[in-house]
Amino acid sequence: MTKDAQRWVDFSLNRKPIKRSNKRFPPRELHFFDRRRLIALRLDHREPWRVEEKFFPFFSELIEKSRDEIENYLWNFEDELNYREKVRYLYGIFGLNYTTSQDDQDNLFLQRLCEIANDEAYRMGLSVDEVIRCYLCRYVWLYFDTIPIRRVLSFYLTMEETLYKEVAYVLNVSLETLYRLSKKEILRLFREKIKIYHPDLGGNKEEFIRIRKIMEAFLKLRF
Repeated sequence: MTKDAQRWVDFSLNRKPIKRSNKRFPPRELHFFDRRRLIALRLDHREPWRVEEKFFPFFSELIEKSRDEIENYLWNFEDELNYREKVRYLYGIFGLNYTTSQDDQDNLFLQRLCEIANDEAYRMGLSVDEVIRCYLCRYVWLYFDTIPIRRVLSFYLTMEETLYKEVAYVLNVSLETLYRLSKKEILRLFREKIKIYHPDLGGNKEEFIRIRKIMEAFLKLRF
């Protein structure tokens, strides 16, 4: 036997067994809705709720992050989804696959959205209004974008009004003023606000990202 062969035999006989972790569950501070969304995005899993209690290494990407950091991290992935992927994603994270009618599906979606908004573990110290207005409302727009607008016209109008109120608050103008402004004027106000919070100019990065997302959603809705 050659020296190289003998070395590999000795290594095989004397090596210590690999210790495998028995860790099956992710840290409890990571909310189930965060785990579920990340599984759906990273694995393209159609029923992420079935495996959300298992441990996946990529859960570490969200550990010890604030609610705003988690939402913006996931938002960037969600923005890359095409139409069909968005439909499958929403059905998966809200468990809508087995509803028997469109009305049942709509009701279940809104019910689960409200349950998440009222969950203190998800809110991380924020109010119900804050998490709906800043984060969860995007799923309402995303959900109702996947079905004919004639079925949800009144709901769309309500959500549009909510978005207008949020934009008016961010830009520090009245609703009446906002309705009268042109696209050019609104963009100018957004640029001024974004400049204040731009991280390169010493501003708040999280607030900068939030305002940018609001601007994108508003411009997509109106123009």
